[in-house]
Amino acid sequence: DSKISEEIAPEFRPYLEESHYLNISNPGIQAAAKVIRSYNFSSRKMIVQVVLASTVSVLKYDYVMLNNDTVRLLTTNQILEKRTGVCQHFANLATTLLRAMGVPARIVDGYHLKENKATAHAWIEVMIDGKTWTPIEPQGTSLTLPSLSYFPIIVDTGYESKENENLDYKKYYEMSGNKLEIIKNSSF
Repeated sequence: DSKISEEIAPEFRPYLEESHYLNISNPGIQAAAKVIRSYNFSSRKMIVQVVLASTVSVLKYDYVMLNNDTVRLLTTNQILEKRTGVCQHFANLATTLLRAMGVPARIVDGYHLKENKATAHAWIEVMIDGKTWTPIEPQGTSLTLPSLSYFPIIVDTGYESKENENLDYKKYYEMSGNKLEIIKNSSF
């Protein structure tokens, strides 16, 4: 586990930056980061655990959005206003707070494999040890991800956009999801 003070390699610095969708400068994010910093945690692992607990305490799962097929990219600001979301919104909030804490994080899209079914899903990867991306489920508080249940497809670059590009979520999902449509329709 890397110490907080260890230098971040240049190739990982983009995963500390704010974007149109990942609003590190949001006052709520900054206030939460200040509180977390006040505990003087000595490792990234400790920070990740607190961020995960914070994420699941702030957001409630939005089954209406899921069932009505109205899932779309939201900014951190919008997510904090709603206080509800689906997997990608939990991933956004955790990623944004981790970045505010100086911990490189990114959102990954793929499939969650369960009961012979593949469901589109988003989770995060975090640079805990300073060298390796560690996959983590932001809808829980565990630092382990059941690797056989998650099938990564793409690092979610839609959330890295620096400007509001009015990204059409359905087109975006087609870009990332249709590449492996065969997986979505397969039985496991």
